[in-house]
Amino acid sequence: TTLINQGDQAMLSIPFTAGAGWVADNLHGVAILQQTTGQKTIIQAAYLTFLTDFSVTMASRIASVPEGDGWTSLQAQIKNRSAAGDVLTVSVDDIVSGWDTYLQVAGSPDWVTTTDLALDAGQTVDVTIWVRTDATTQIGTEHLITHSANSDRTQSDAYRVFNGSPSIFFVSDDMNAPYEVPFINAMNNLGYLFDHWDVYTGHGGTEPGLTDMAGFDAVIWQHGYVSNTISNDAVNALMDYMDSGGSFYYPGMDYLSSVPPGGVFQTDYLGVASFTISTRCHTASGVAGDPVTNGMTLPLTFEGGEPGNRVDTVNPIPGATAIFFSEGGNPNAIRHELPSGGRVVFSTIVQNAISTSDPAPNNSQTVIQRVLEWLCAPDPAATPDPLASSNARILGTRPNPMRSTTELTYDVSSVAAASPVTLRLSDPAGRIVRTLVDGKMGAGTHHASWDGRDDAGRPVCAGVYLVHFSSLDGQSTAKLVLVK
Repeated sequence: TTLINQGDQAMLSIPFTAGAGWVADNLHGVAILQQTTGQKTIIQAAYLTFLTDFSVTMASRIASVPEGDGWTSLQAQIKNRSAAGDVLTVSVDDIVSGWDTYLQVAGSPDWVTTTDLALDAGQTVDVTIWVRTDATTQIGTEHLITHSANSDRTQSDAYRVFNGSPSIFFVSDDMNAPYEVPFINAMNNLGYLFDHWDVYTGHGGTEPGLTDMAGFDAVIWQHGYVSNTISNDAVNALMDYMDSGGSFYYPGMDYLSSVPPGGVFQTDYLGVASFTISTRCHTASGVAGDPVTNGMTLPLTFEGGEPGNRVDTVNPIPGATAIFFSEGGNPNAIRHELPSGGRVVFSTIVQNAISTSDPAPNNSQTVIQRVLEWLCAPDPAATPDPLASSNARILGTRPNPMRSTTELTYDVSSVAAASPVTLRLSDPAGRIVRTLVDGKMGAGTHHASWDGRDDAGRPVCAGVYLVHFSSLDGQSTAKLVLVK
């Protein structure tokens, strides 16, 4: 940052993840570098008091609406970490055009865009963020914003929603070789939205952890022909990710040659009961009726010829299924459904040995497509849209407080759509100030604007106003503050 004039200020924020055993009171910041325009550099150090006001925790900052034009939710936990009571103002910014975003505090039936939380010292509340998307395929970034009345600090926590595609986390772990190309081309051609974590380009050899993968619908991890192995830390992170319901595609030729048999990861997660190293495969044949490999016959061409053919024989555990077989009848890949609901495809056939130009289904892109379709298949027991209830109601007002205009959002149920609905504003004494809606409205979410004027077009005074929505479902009321 650059400070030019006397009195200039800047706030620098560097997020990091604290370890489980860390003591917050022991965290103190410390080095400030001041560089002048001359030939001298002045380094100043200061001991900074750790600011303890509030914390925002999100188990995942990734969500998805794979089909688009639907809804999803994320969970957050907000804690007053100060030694005194505080009022935390929590809001959502809803900055993606065409999307609607609301939040709900645990214990409250209301979905709002902003709310004040009066929290005692040490008190924690759970917050649900609800996002209703449109039909545009995109990754939308929005924010949960928290402000402390005590410290006057505002924190913005970003989260992302993959709309029109499952959320895919793709890891390239091939020491800067170009083995990721067939994956990236296939996912781009198929319209998948994904994040690309290149271990050696951009991450200095660092593998992703659980916080990087959390929330994604599927993780793909590729080594290509590099005789690489996933570290123990990354394996533990992947197991935690799959335990939370995540799915995993691992075309990991050479992985089994680096680990002893019987490990928890290979057995309970990859679904491998036993294996034999480098039995080779020249033509991989699919299994009739299998959701991934049905009708496939893949001639394999290996980099460097036969020495590059290091395909293993893998025998599945009970409950897992072998899905590719060599010309000698050896199983080379496994499909496995986990108790958590997550799914795994583990293949000892390197993806780069599969043709990218042969007709479907006998090509790499079709393999990737079918794997992802199976890994990310929709949950038939998915919960219903929390705002698509049978009751018509006010969903929120934004901004609130308002200065010049505000937008009121309300929901009309299929029952309420059969008769006229009304949306009116009154003062606290109950006198009607403005009627915004009076008539039949179609079922769904609607918006109305108020410009701070009454029905005669006169500006009204600053103060508190009540929004009344009436329908066959009954009455719904919300508070709106006008400031000038």
